[in-house]
Amino acid sequence: MFLTSSLGLDIQYLFNVADGIKVFPLLGYALAFQKTEAYTVTDGRGSVSISHDDESTTDGGIQIGAGVEFNLGSNYFISGEYRFQPGIFGDGHCIMASVGYRF
Repeated sequence: MFLTSSLGLDIQYLFNVADGIKVFPLLGYALAFQKTEAYTVTDGRGSVSISHDDESTTDGGIQIGAGVEFNLGSNYFISGEYRFQPGIFGDGHCIMASVGYRF
């Protein structure tokens, strides 16, 4: 089984396109971590064990993307983003959704 997580630092600029709606490009750096573990798959006929050497690897590089943000009242917002990470464990693709509160 492959477990992957990433940590990123981005620069974004929000463009107002309508009242309460913003779009943004983003550019940044991502650091990704991947752990490989052995696992067993079981179905109605039996089970199969997949064994790997347990190992952890790290990869990093640029990420580019874009997103959209919608205001929900004066302080709350929801947003969605797409990030492309070329060369990070092949080519990484991330889709994110979030809910936020502005202080």
